[in-house]
Amino acid sequence: MSELSIAASTENTSTSHSMLSGVAFWTLVPRIVRGLNHLSLLFSYSGLYPEVRYYLQQGQKIATAVGAASLNSQTTALLGNYLIRSGGVDEGVLLVQQAENLVSGLPRDRHYASLQLFLASHHTKQGELRAGKSAIGVAESTIENLVAKSFVDSLIQRRSTATTLEIDMSALTLQGAKPARPPQRRQQQSISKRPQSKSVAQRDSSNSSPEEAPAVEVFALHRMRGEIIRARIYAKMSEGGLEAAASLLNERNAHTRDQQDLVLQALLASRVHFRQGLEHFVSDPVFCVIPESTISCPAIKSCNSDRQDKQNKSSSPPKSRSAAFSKCATGKALARKIKPRSLSLAKDEAKFLRVAQDEISNVFRSATTSSSTAIVHEISDVLGKILMVLSAVSSASSRASIPPGVLSYFLEVGRMLSMTRESLAIQVECKLPNGKDTFDWPNDNAVEGQERAQVHDKIELSTFQAEYIDIIPQDWRVVSMTLSQERDEILVSKLRSGQTPFILRLPLNRHNSLDQDEETFGYDQGKAELQDLISLANISAHSAQDLSRKGAKTEWWERRATLDARLKDLLTNMETIWFGGFKAVFSQTAQNPALLSRFQQSLQNILDKHLPSRQRLGRGGQSNRVALDLRVLELFVGLGNPSDSNDLDEPLVDLLYFVVDILQFNGERNAYDEVDFDSIVIDITDALRHYHQAVENEQGSESEKHTILILDKHLHCFPWESLPCIKDHAVSRLPSLGCLRNRILQQKPNPTSSDGRIYASRKNGASVLNPGGDLTSTQGKFEEPLQELSGWECIVQREPTEAEMVTCLESNDIFLYFGHGSGGQYIRSRTIKKLGKCAVALLMGCSSGALTEAGEFEPYGTPMNYMHAGCPAMLATLWDVTDKDIDRFSHSVLEKWGLFEGRQPPLSSSPVKKGAKQKGKGRAKNAEKVGRDESKAVSLDQAVAQGRDSCILRYLNGAAPVVYGVPVYLC
Repeated sequence: MSELSIAASTENTSTSHSMLSGVAFWTLVPRIVRGLNHLSLLFSYSGLYPEVRYYLQQGQKIATAVGAASLNSQTTALLGNYLIRSGGVDEGVLLVQQAENLVSGLPRDRHYASLQLFLASHHTKQGELRAGKSAIGVAESTIENLVAKSFVDSLIQRRSTATTLEIDMSALTLQGAKPARPPQRRQQQSISKRPQSKSVAQRDSSNSSPEEAPAVEVFALHRMRGEIIRARIYAKMSEGGLEAAASLLNERNAHTRDQQDLVLQALLASRVHFRQGLEHFVSDPVFCVIPESTISCPAIKSCNSDRQDKQNKSSSPPKSRSAAFSKCATGKALARKIKPRSLSLAKDEAKFLRVAQDEISNVFRSATTSSSTAIVHEISDVLGKILMVLSAVSSASSRASIPPGVLSYFLEVGRMLSMTRESLAIQVECKLPNGKDTFDWPNDNAVEGQERAQVHDKIELSTFQAEYIDIIPQDWRVVSMTLSQERDEILVSKLRSGQTPFILRLPLNRHNSLDQDEETFGYDQGKAELQDLISLANISAHSAQDLSRKGAKTEWWERRATLDARLKDLLTNMETIWFGGFKAVFSQTAQNPALLSRFQQSLQNILDKHLPSRQRLGRGGQSNRVALDLRVLELFVGLGNPSDSNDLDEPLVDLLYFVVDILQFNGERNAYDEVDFDSIVIDITDALRHYHQAVENEQGSESEKHTILILDKHLHCFPWESLPCIKDHAVSRLPSLGCLRNRILQQKPNPTSSDGRIYASRKNGASVLNPGGDLTSTQGKFEEPLQELSGWECIVQREPTEAEMVTCLESNDIFLYFGHGSGGQYIRSRTIKKLGKCAVALLMGCSSGALTEAGEFEPYGTPMNYMHAGCPAMLATLWDVTDKDIDRFSHSVLEKWGLFEGRQPPLSSSPVKKGAKQKGKGRAKNAEKVGRDESKAVSLDQAVAQGRDSCILRYLNGAAPVVYGVPVYLC
């Protein structure tokens, strides 16, 4: 990012920028720079950081070339602010400080105040509260000086002096010259519908008050006052002063100037009230555990408010935890002691949550049309948290329950809106005039119609279930994952056709030990470990060390094997710590309703047997007990058969605490110390064993299942497909539910089949093999089988032109690329996005599927380009891989998919895998055998899942390839 510095910008300033320094361009330059700044603002609203950066850099170069310090400072400050928000904190702060230095000797204006607010926001987020308050104080004093009467009077005095000079100059005449005719321009103004403007003398003698003179600036200054108040509220919240922050909320409406201000103020007010509600939970003996508890929506099937609360008030003194569970890694954190309490939720607690919900709900619709995608994401995050907590306590507070479809809509709309806005930007760019008709007026009617259809009509709450969920094929399971703004919890939504969504809130640190010295494993720790692994893997994959030295090759393999083991451990920790017993949400198994009902009865009997609350109720209270939602029961049976060498003790304990929490929140009190979890686990294990044995006895031919992951913008970097619980499943990923809808509606089924699958013709394809000429081994493996494909166009050992790449993608059903990277060096990303049609793409180069994260902006990279082009499915790698292993994987996938004949390329030996179990040749041969025995049609995502085992390094290389899109079959 070094090119963002002023010095670098000066060096890169072109001759065309320097030409603008002439006197003739003095009035034009400010308009150009401000226009570029406004363009960057427009693209920032759509979350498109590359465009934001580009236009600001252009404005910075122009301002630097002409020596306009004030304009340069404004643009540099904006660039630094956006860079901070995109994640480049150090470089961004440096730019903002440089912008401050540029105007150090100039009078402070509102742009200087904005600059200080940029710094204040950064310092507050970094926990540097003193520096943040100082910057807010400077911004506030700057604005107060600008609106002070003395400053306004000085402006009026300057204008009066300028007016007098203008009058005197207009009175000057040349000797012997004829009186000049009045300028026609002023006479022509009478045809305007607006009132005729006064002359200079008339304006000077008018009765307008002095305070009206700077009216143009009043709007901006008052708006900045609102920004300062919001900055002060945020600072108070960061230091824990919720009461002080709440008191400042009363000042916010005094400085509201437009709809955007209303949205931002409502968002901040909602955060304050939500935090106040959570603080009230701390003193509650039951709901104090909500911040660290897993919550589901829905959780119960029915709720009877006529519970015998009086019987639940008495409980035994706390007892020690069961010995077996205390030994578990997650035991300490889950050893929570809940005291019984009265049934009803305190009014203040519910009041704060409802007020927070109302604040944000009232502005949600306007936010989706007028606010940036970052703000919409933030609103969705806050609203999702509020609704999840309300869903947990609503029954206890006798309030209406939260519909799961409403909650799912608010969680998904941010991702859908960001993709839609970028698609609209691409459509608008396609409508812009080209070189030959530059002076034609743009025809934007079609674009406006498309905008209304995509932004408003297609993301409506009333039709969300029908248009986005019920159209999902019956054999598909959609799992949407959303990371919270604080990165401390994941919201997982399971979507199936014909059913309301099932949503889980999983606090990532809920299993941490109460021992403060024990290391935690949250999102930041997991991502840091992954980034370190990828960095080391990329270095080792391209290391130029001399492998001819004795032992060098063995050392290289050992380093790679160590990284492979670390990645396996990371994925295991992600599954065990982040998901725990809730990993069953990824289960693809279709449940048998009759057998599930039997298991439900078994679970109820087990709970009746062991829970103190059920024992106190006796037979007379059986009808009033809480009935769990069937999706909660599916979490139990989705863990699998305990007989399959599957240790379910810890996952079952995780689910049992979840169930006990549900009962607690709905009035059925049980002190954790009184519950014999060991005995419950034993009984449930037997019930699960009987369930799965019955399923196996009644099992018929089961259709192929697929899982589609809808990933949050901060979760694309993880190889979720290789989690132990789903590593053998057919899994693909997409950036939004809208992308899934588009692919379902645009699918082209096989004309000879009515199974509803998406097909690609094996006889209509193109390939680019070894375009750089240095991948001789790859060319040797794939040249012959590619040339044998009927009806294919193959480009071998030469660089394709962009026109050829466009033809390969637009005119074919399948496109294979075997080269370096994603092929982006041969076709621009803009060109890909504008394609009218895009083939199924297999890009088998290093990091071809990696996305660049941009903080609060949207991630960008090759997968997003292909998704915007309408690509049904794209296979690519998340990080760099070694040639031979990825070649082996690619050949295996193409063979299992059905494109290549049943032949596997020879496997090279590895010093690491000799004698190892399930590694190397033996495991690869087993995978090869499975592929040869498979006679039925296999989807691309299923072929990828099977092909991972062909890699020598199952995780370091095998986990890198992922599929963006939906299942595609060959015909």
